[in-house]
Amino acid sequence: MSDLSVTIQLYGTAAVTVGIAATATPEETRDQIQMALDQVAGHPGGGTVTLSAGTFLLPGSSMSGLPGVLRVGSNTTFKGAGDEGDAQ
Repeated sequence: MSDLSVTIQLYGTAAVTVGIAATATPEETRDQIQMALDQVAGHPGGGTVTLSAGTFLLPGSSMSGLPGVLRVGSNTTFKGAGDEGDAQ
């Protein structure tokens, strides 16, 4: 099981955390993160997508020669677990 996860916090709702399978390909990882970003961008008031600590391999990273991109929409904050002020 993977320790990687994506947490979605829509404005005015409780946060939801979704794990990323240890067997996920870079494309599947990118798609899961993009779905979270799209969900937040489509929500009135937006919200935040937070990646857990760890290494997320995406297409276009040094380990894969494939193209890849993440789109961050309006009213969306996209951050990693190590962002200042997130320590619990």
